[in-house]
Amino acid sequence: MLEDSLQAGTGGVEKEEMKAYEYLVRCPSFPLISKKFPDFTEFSKSVEVIPWQEDFAIADYNPEVIDYLEFLETLLEMRAISQEEYEKETAKLPTYASKTGGVAFIEDNAVSFRSPNPEEHVVVHEIGHCYFKENDRVWSASYGGGESLFWLILRKDLPLNELSIFQYHSWLRRTLEGKVEEVAREVLKKLSRLNLPVFPHIYTYQLWAGTMGIDASKIPPHLLFDLQNKEWEKVEVSKEGLMSFFANLLVGASLNDSVYLAYLKALFL
Repeated sequence: MLEDSLQAGTGGVEKEEMKAYEYLVRCPSFPLISKKFPDFTEFSKSVEVIPWQEDFAIADYNPEVIDYLEFLETLLEMRAISQEEYEKETAKLPTYASKTGGVAFIEDNAVSFRSPNPEEHVVVHEIGHCYFKENDRVWSASYGGGESLFWLILRKDLPLNELSIFQYHSWLRRTLEGKVEEVAREVLKKLSRLNLPVFPHIYTYQLWAGTMGIDASKIPPHLLFDLQNKEWEKVEVSKEGLMSFFANLLVGASLNDSVYLAYLKALFL
């Protein structure tokens, strides 16, 4: 597919090969990215950037809405329309729209960007696909994937790196494959270092942090207020419940929740 795309996009004329690093180095967060993720940064120098083609935009949904919104924002910045006119026009737009900003060819270590000046998150997202070799369900921030941990490490200046994200991906991937008990045991072994007064169970740690979790309705009511009860060993952890724990972990840490920050350190340090 990549070879076909290159031939169609260049018309058989060879062009000077660009690397993703040339886009990464322009990002506002590049100094911190290169410091926290040196291997990721070095890898980007080997990722080829190929010309954009419209057939890459397979995930577009109402893309014309995005274009019109950008047009309205430009008019507002130029003071060609008032704030009232801007709000009146945007209120007419569909509530959901998306426009593909980039695409990654994971096995070929190649990416393509729709804009000649892609936004920082688009650059990191596509390079990340190639570096970590994961699909959206494991990598994308939209699903609470490793991309979320990537940005959390940067924003909170956490002492974590690429290896932390590889570990997180391993847990997510195996959970999605149905290896829930295996992953839960590994996570609980690390969380036990905190010596909290709870029965060792994914849901008790989640409740200790003040989060009900997706499976709360399936838990016997009396256990919700008795986190040390041995009856917890009879409560099965579902795939959705474990994925919910990971998502809440990153959201809680991003909001500076002290308990979830402690969990994060126990899991990755």
